[in-house]
Amino acid sequence: MEYLCALKRTQNPPKTAELLLLEQVKLLKRLVAEANEGEIQDANRRLELNLQQEELVNLPGDLLDDPKTPNVLLVMPAALNYPLADWKAGMEDAIKLPPMPEIEAREEAENLSLESFIGRIV
Repeated sequence: MEYLCALKRTQNPPKTAELLLLEQVKLLKRLVAEANEGEIQDANRRLELNLQQEELVNLPGDLLDDPKTPNVLLVMPAALNYPLADWKAGMEDAIKLPPMPEIEAREEAENLSLESFIGRIV
């Protein structure tokens, strides 16, 4: 699963790609807040190795140590024909999918980490 939203039971799924993107920003912020320093540094190294120079130049120098990075990373334009751009483009199709079964969603959520999230986007 490329996109995962943590929704309250009464909350409807995002209806547009933009709303799904905002949910992804919130999720990344939460994963960074829950990660330890080693996990954050590993994620920073992965970003440095896998993002294109034109993507890195727009990010804060200390990457995920800066609270602005999740928003900048996921909202800024991505280099074409690279994983981050493909991930963003896939949101249009993702919002059309039915919600995953609760058991499967729970398993995905339990296995989600900062590392696995970053691995999905770069």
